[in-house]
Amino acid sequence: MLPPVRVRAWHARDNHSWHRLVRVLDPRVFVAASRARAVPDEGNEEEMPKQKTHSGTKKRIKVTGSGRLRRQMAGRRHLMEKKSSKLSRRLEGTTDVSRRDTRAIRRLLRR
Repeated sequence: MLPPVRVRAWHARDNHSWHRLVRVLDPRVFVAASRARAVPDEGNEEEMPKQKTHSGTKKRIKVTGSGRLRRQMAGRRHLMEKKSSKLSRRLEGTTDVSRRDTRAIRRLLRR
């Protein structure tokens, strides 16, 4: 019985190499695993890869139940000692994203 062998496999879709571990019990299996390619099932057409949501935008923008985009107001991260209490209270909470930016942000959020 042979020990497990690390196999380097190539993924045809994105032209990048990646690694995976394959437990090999028979040398013939090793040859088959090293030549492995992503092959779609017969009868199914190959689908396009899904678009990913922009990770920075999804952390900063929330979508309300009615579909509006909400964001935090700027100016409350640091140097708060020199800002007045009135200003700090005014900058609390969330506000709507401007209408000019809405289309671009919806595209980043894939909505």
